[in-house]
Formats: sequence, C-alpha cells, structure tokens
Amino acid sequence: MSKIKKGLLIGIGLASVAKREAKKVLNGLEKQGRLNEPKAKKLAKSLLKKAITKERKLQTMLKKELVRDLNSLKRRVKKVV
Repeated sequence: MSKIKKGLLIGIGLASVAKREAKKVLNGLEKQGRLNEPKAKKLAKSLLKKAITKERKLQTMLKKELVRDLNSLKRRVKKVV
C-alpha cells in the first residue's frame, strides 16, 4: 500500500475518532451541567473549524508528497527508457 493511501486512511480514521470523542466529551460536560447546550454547540463548531483546518493542511501535505513521488517515478522511468 502506498504512503499516500496509508496517509489518507489514517487521516480519515483519526477524523472519525476525533469526532466521536469530541461528541462524548461535550455530552459529558453538558450532562454534568458544566456546559449548557448553546455553549456546547459553539464549542463543537469551533472544534469542527479547527479539524477542517487541520484536514486541509494534511491534504496539502499529502498532495506535495504525491507530486514528489510522481516526479521521482518519472525520473526513474526516463532513466530506464
């Protein structure tokens, strides 16, 4: 499996786990009375915004890695041909 595919799968898995865990934490705080619903929603939106930013950075990094790998492959093919 390529590094890029592994990276994408890891990113998807981490996003899924992070979302589930954030929901658990927010629900727990709300049940304890430490966070009311409007504040929980605001915090959830903030966390989502940060997650989207991190996801975009990961995508950019993976694209750069892909371009680098493709360029390396092109150089190897040219040497063989």
